Amino acid sequence: MKYLALVLLFSFSASVLAQSLPICKTRNGTELTPSVTELKRYIDTNNGKRPMVFVEGVIKEILPEDKLGRPHQKFIMSVRGIKVQVVHGMDYGRIPLRTGVQVKVCGEFLNSQGGMIHWTHYDPGARHPDGFIALDGEVYGQTEAR
Repeated sequence: MKYLALVLLFSFSASVLAQSLPICKTRNGTELTPSVTELKRYIDTNNGKRPMVFVEGVIKEILPEDKLGRPHQKFIMSVRGIKVQVVHGMDYGRIPLRTGVQVKVCGEFLNSQGGMIHWTHYDPGARHPDGFIALDGEVYGQTEAR
């Protein structure tokens, strides 16, 4: 009976977290779901476009913060064996990064140096699709840091 209660509680908690994530959208408003297939396609085609992607993976390495210009946190995540760098603008909050942790990232993909996802926050000017990072049940990048 305890096992059943734990399974139900975990299932309920996971569904609440999934429901609380913002919607990751393309530039034309199409809703994205986490996809390694799309990421592979964008890595294989270096056509200069900067599509929005939504991926899920594990933080493998935390890189030194970029302090030139606006400050950014940087990390490497593995998406089903594909390593991609993520760059998050700290104007939208600091993320408590840890290696080995599951993370979901919505942002703009640049096909440079093996692939990089940036714009992992909302756009205060409303000229770009909003991105976010979800880690440990929290969503980052939805507001400006105070």
